[in-house]
Amino acid sequence: MIFLIQIKKSGKSSIIAFMTALLISVSLISFFHALIPSHWLPITVISKNAGWSKALTMRATLYLGLAHVLSTVLLCCAISLIGQTLFEKYSNSFDKVSGVFLILYGFFFIFRHYTHHHFHFSAENLNTQNNTFRALLVQLLVLMFFSPCLEVVAVFFSAGKFGLSAVATLVAVYSIIFVSGMLLWVNLVQHGLKKINWHSIEHNAGLLTGGVLVIMGVFQSFGIGF
Repeated sequence: MIFLIQIKKSGKSSIIAFMTALLISVSLISFFHALIPSHWLPITVISKNAGWSKALTMRATLYLGLAHVLSTVLLCCAISLIGQTLFEKYSNSFDKVSGVFLILYGFFFIFRHYTHHHFHFSAENLNTQNNTFRALLVQLLVLMFFSPCLEVVAVFFSAGKFGLSAVATLVAVYSIIFVSGMLLWVNLVQHGLKKINWHSIEHNAGLLTGGVLVIMGVFQSFGIGF
């Protein structure tokens, strides 16, 4: 319903342009987020120390990716409902306000990644000898579930005005790209991609994610291309 109302007010081409921008933003954020080593590097180290097969490692990675997606999607759906409610009440100013929110949110992640590194995983601190596959997996699942992708939340706030179908589309895009990214990186590491500066990857991924949010916010605030 919200989607149809917005088409009548702004024009179909405007809606298509805005949704395209949202899809690109979610795709890029999902891809950059999947690069962060703290999401998938622990499973590769545990797999090696515990002697897991490749098939078992990939299955564990899939479960971890889905756990992370589940918590993120639940949060994003709640945020999109807030966005939809605010759009219904303040439709005239919603785009500018949410655009400014995206810009500030983006700068926050840029600042955070300049001042703090989030990757503190140490393989030496792992004790896998006395833990079963199930026990280790449960621990990692809990950690992944309670660390949702906060970077993508703001995009879903903006998408809320388009209704459930638009949000569901973005959820599907985020889920597929993020989980595929985790599986890809674990597979690459298992094939010998080891001498990589993981700190640098995480740092740059955060900067790129923040940049995407800022650019999206500028586009939305000033109606560029919409």
